[in-house]
Amino acid sequence: MLMVITIFFSLIDLFVVLINSNNTLVIRDYAFPWITELLKPVLAIGLYRQVRSYAKRFLFVIQSSVNFICFIFVYVYFFAYMGMSLFVFTTEGGQNFTDIRTAYWQLFITLTTSNFPNVMLPSYGVNRMCAMFFLIYLIIGLFLLFNLVLAIVYSAY
Repeated sequence: MLMVITIFFSLIDLFVVLINSNNTLVIRDYAFPWITELLKPVLAIGLYRQVRSYAKRFLFVIQSSVNFICFIFVYVYFFAYMGMSLFVFTTEGGQNFTDIRTAYWQLFITLTTSNFPNVMLPSYGVNRMCAMFFLIYLIIGLFLLFNLVLAIVYSAY
């Protein structure tokens, strides 16, 4: 059924492009401009057996690890809330922990170690014990939780 829907929208897209080919306006100026681009992976999954088997494995892995991934999101939220209450009157609180959304985003990126020193350094300059918050967060997150996610994915795959 998904194959039929994908082919149907692809044909509609083809006819709209052919009709507007002589027009000098933007070709893709209609109600669903990106549906066919989003459905192309569905077409590849439907056409190739090996891609279909990998997609089934991927969905099985995601299904088996969704609880633990939700736990990681709760873990980051807990530390974002703790960081907001801990750094409330510091320069760290004014830069990275202004509200729960900003704190969550900064700590989520920190969990990937993309911006680790940049988030910790404003509070580290004032009090060196503030680094313990980030070290505990990263030790538990990186060395425990991410390794458990890797083990779940490896065992499910």
